[in-house]
Amino acid sequence: SWTGQELVESVQRLLEGSVTAHLTEPKQAKALREVNLRLTGQVWEKVGQAGMISTNELQATRKEWKSVLGLLDDCLEEVEEMKEVVQEDEEEGSDVSDDNSDDFRTSHPLSPTERARVGASHMLLRLGRLLLHRLITSTAPSNAPPGLSSPPFLVTAQRLVQELSASADDFAAGLEPPQEEIEELKQRFAEVGKGLSDAISKAVEGGEGGEGEIKWQTMWREQLEKARLKLESLLDVESS
Repeated sequence: SWTGQELVESVQRLLEGSVTAHLTEPKQAKALREVNLRLTGQVWEKVGQAGMISTNELQATRKEWKSVLGLLDDCLEEVEEMKEVVQEDEEEGSDVSDDNSDDFRTSHPLSPTERARVGASHMLLRLGRLLLHRLITSTAPSNAPPGLSSPPFLVTAQRLVQELSASADDFAAGLEPPQEEIEELKQRFAEVGKGLSDAISKAVEGGEGGEGEIKWQTMWREQLEKARLKLESLLDVESS
């Protein structure tokens, strides 16, 4: 983390200043001692800041994942709002009043095909959130398998979680009409999700409790493929 790096750099500057003061003429030593006192204060400041972050790298990483989980919730809420507009349109008809002319979603109603795509995409995004929630739960300090707390896995998982977040955001935004890039966005999101699931399965393979996790991940990938194919079938249908 940045705080840890800053702490190391502060200690390094203090040590360099102490060595310089020891080798300096007495006339200049007083000024250097004052500098070292200031550097010492900076070190303790960084120590205080470091105390506010997790002392365990796994816990710190899980905190970041929980933040991403919140972002996925935002994406789901955005798509849910599209579904609500769809339901309102179906109940009230497709007529658009002048009062709502400044509302993009109201003034650009989704076609039946686009509406179906929103529903199928919502399921894909829900699966992505489910996978991340599973990862956060499985890496809890009390029951985290060794494979899921190893530095190589955490590096890989961190990269994939960030990609999952970015691809989910783009995917949700791409559901707005005219949905021209939805096929590419869908594919990217699904590939990142599958990559993360595969990484989890590989990390626990052969370890204690790994069989149950691998079974869960296999079932999740099956559901992902079904949802992907469902949306794929709707992409072959012309919007009307």
